[in-house]
Formats: sequence, C-alpha cells, structure tokens
Amino acid sequence: FGLLATTFIILILLPVLLIVMNRFKVYAAQLWNGVKPSYEAVETATPGDGGYEYLWYVLIGFGIVAAGLSFFA
Repeated sequence: FGLLATTFIILILLPVLLIVMNRFKVYAAQLWNGVKPSYEAVETATPGDGGYEYLWYVLIGFGIVAAGLSFFA
C-alpha cells in the first residue's frame, strides 16, 4: 500500500500542486503589478525576475482574512 501511495503522490499529486502554485503566482503577480506575466516568468529560475514581495503580501492578506473569519465565526 505504501508503494502505491508514494507513486500516486509523486506522479499525480506533485505535478498538480506545482501547476496550481504556478497559476497562483501568476494571478498574484497580475493583482500586484496589473499586468499578467507569462507562466514561465514567475518561476524562480528565470533571470531578471523582480522578486516575489507581492506574493508575501497576498499570503499575509489571506492569513489576516482567514484569522478574522475564524475569530468572528
């Protein structure tokens, strides 16, 4: 069972999560900069990237909203 679960995680779940995170970075960059970058431009291996400060602001914002919702719920 362990080998089957590991195979599922490596071959199916990992690529799906990588794609989801890439799309999230593209949409966060679009919200922050106002221009939708290409999917390759938000990867960390691309030269001349402008940094990911916008991603931290979006994640902190989501955290504050989630904490507020859990506090008032």
